[in-house]
Amino acid sequence: MSLQIFTNIMMRTASPGVESPMSATHRMFRVRCRWTIEEMITNEKAYCAGLVCLCGIVSRPGRVGQSRWPSCPYLHKNRDDLDPANSTTGYSGNLSGGNDISWEDSAAERYYLADTTNVAGGGQVDVIDSEHGTFLYAIGGFVGHQSSSFIHNGPGGITVIHKDNELWAGDGNTTTKVVDLTTRSVVANVDVSDHGFGNTRADELAYDSHRHIIMITIPDATVPYVAFISQETRMVLGYLRFPAAVNGIEQPAWDRRTGLFYLNVPQIPTDTTGEIYVIDPVAMTVVNTFQSPCAGRGLVIEHENLVTSCGAIVNLFNGKLRAAVLGTDGNPLGGDEIWFDSGDDRVYFGSGNVAVVDPLIPKLLTYFVTPPGTLGRVHSIAADSENNHVFVPVTNIGVQVWASSENDDGQDHSERR
Repeated sequence: MSLQIFTNIMMRTASPGVESPMSATHRMFRVRCRWTIEEMITNEKAYCAGLVCLCGIVSRPGRVGQSRWPSCPYLHKNRDDLDPANSTTGYSGNLSGGNDISWEDSAAERYYLADTTNVAGGGQVDVIDSEHGTFLYAIGGFVGHQSSSFIHNGPGGITVIHKDNELWAGDGNTTTKVVDLTTRSVVANVDVSDHGFGNTRADELAYDSHRHIIMITIPDATVPYVAFISQETRMVLGYLRFPAAVNGIEQPAWDRRTGLFYLNVPQIPTDTTGEIYVIDPVAMTVVNTFQSPCAGRGLVIEHENLVTSCGAIVNLFNGKLRAAVLGTDGNPLGGDEIWFDSGDDRVYFGSGNVAVVDPLIPKLLTYFVTPPGTLGRVHSIAADSENNHVFVPVTNIGVQVWASSENDDGQDHSERR
């Protein structure tokens, strides 16, 4: 008997017609571990009380790590469950030099991570096979760790243009680098310093696939700004500054229906709760401003809505607030980068306690705690919509891989193809 069947039995223990408090959670998060009941009784790492499942830590060849894919090894019940070997070694030098943005190309089932490393000139993009959970290779050519101030480190933001087999990444020297994923090498450096105005990292970016325009943020300049780059010519088209953005600019997104960019601005002088700027890629101007009830950093597009990392859900077309999802403590959610997984219609929040939100209900479903002990820091996240595996890079630990779950309809979407 598998744990999946076991959780079904747990669901059926409630009184007829009455859903037990735990059953809804089990239905939404029926884990796909393959422990038998006998193993769960005898193996201290097999807990039947958990809600999500840690599938392991992806490791470089030659390093100590787990390779237990695709079945999950055990439920991650608390911070002590990780194998001690994986707490001190593991994937890509444990990410001890820090990391920035994650990106998942679900069409290719490849996960990309901006790995700063702890070496000047040693920055790289780590590439993981997200179907099998194996480290493939790293692409170098980035400035790496330049100082304790992250504003000069790189790589930063990442996006992948699947049809052209290109990866675009911001770097710590105010450049945007173009990587040919066939040759696994940097093939272009685009200076986005605005004629020397900016001398810090180029960070997060979004891609307009209709007009082939990249918009990348330079959030740490004296006046934060974005650069618009032609993907075809790899030339800067123009810049747009945000003098009112007193706390920087954050995660952008682009929507194919409106043809517009959206940019999360955590704070302006007249509104400490933040705003979302709506930007025309052709005119390179702000054409609308949406209010947010809380100051979030991450931003994703989910069907008809914009979702921010503080839990605000705003209508994509008219900017009206649909909901503000709160944490279990009654405060706004937190996190840096967030990710919408179109495979299970969940939004995952890059934070030490990863919040999992169903934006359609809308509702906070659960948290899962990623860093064991006090070692780890989490601010980036991505998910493979083909198998709903969630990739969470943890500083000093590595990349943790979590199994996703079921939707409310009771249908298992974790192996959708």
